[in-house]
Amino acid sequence: MTTIFDMSDPGFDSDIISEIWEEASSGSKFKDVLLEFSEDKQDFVLAVKEWVHLKIGEKNDENGYCICSKKITIEHYVKNKHNGNILKIGSECIDKFLTDDTKIDSKLLKAQLNYQKNGTGSHRMCSACNRHAIGIDEPKFITMCKTCFRSGAKVTTQVPLLNGRNCSICIRPVIPNTEPEWKTECSTCYKNKQEQTALSNRQCSICLQYKISITEPKWKNKCGKCYMSTKSNSYNY
Repeated sequence: MTTIFDMSDPGFDSDIISEIWEEASSGSKFKDVLLEFSEDKQDFVLAVKEWVHLKIGEKNDENGYCICSKKITIEHYVKNKHNGNILKIGSECIDKFLTDDTKIDSKLLKAQLNYQKNGTGSHRMCSACNRHAIGIDEPKFITMCKTCFRSGAKVTTQVPLLNGRNCSICIRPVIPNTEPEWKTECSTCYKNKQEQTALSNRQCSICLQYKISITEPKWKNKCGKCYMSTKSNSYNY
């Protein structure tokens, strides 16, 4: 079993990073560390796409540095989608090296962190205009402020949440911590998965779930579970 390297763990082995820095050429520390913990260890452009924003926080120990070796005050943690490794990166390197999606998440989480420190804490961030314009007491399903809702604004992705749980599919911190523990997928990923399932399956006539493979004969209109249930009920009579 492959060991996951996790820089968000206070007990992580910092000597591993130091050894990479010692062997790195001038100006290549960030790239060398990222490649070391990526699946693609040759192509930096492809390796960067393996990483997504996991969470953000303020420096709280002596290890407050980016993988480029510079000291940082805001710590961004990114997670590799393929191997689970977690690295700590500063805002400057996020903007310089990582993907546009990661840059956007970084910006929005940093804005929420600043609002938490300096704002009143009375509002949540709107998913359309990204202003803190939704009353904190509004239902959690409301993700757009009144102004954006009335203007017909469209949102294609969820806003990352400062204290949110990470989706098991996209890894982004987009699940409100008020949601039940069994909810491990964000609404966007769940919807996309359902749509993909609908494309490869037909709908069961009883449970209405898309559980019948499109390769099954056309006369088959019940999924296996519903078929066995109706068959069992017929034996009881």
